Amino acid sequence: MTARSSSMLDSVCEAILEVAPNLSRSDLQRSSSLHDDLGLDSIDLVNVAGALAEHTGITIPDAEYGRLTRVGDLVDFLEARRSS
Repeated sequence: MTARSSSMLDSVCEAILEVAPNLSRSDLQRSSSLHDDLGLDSIDLVNVAGALAEHTGITIPDAEYGRLTRVGDLVDFLEARRSS
């Protein structure tokens, strides 16, 4: 994992922990399912997207929510947006 990837993973984890303070950092892996493993619902995902926009300045369009099902999907999406 590159430093940039690690940094984006940290940003995603911070955003998730803001929305779901009952989770711990050790619960969050790139492969963790947002719904099945972490228990986030669609409203939580909207709130995570808002927190990520604040942390990274990158907005996640509503149309993308359905394909972002794992922590790693969020990281990959944000890294791709940052690179473009």
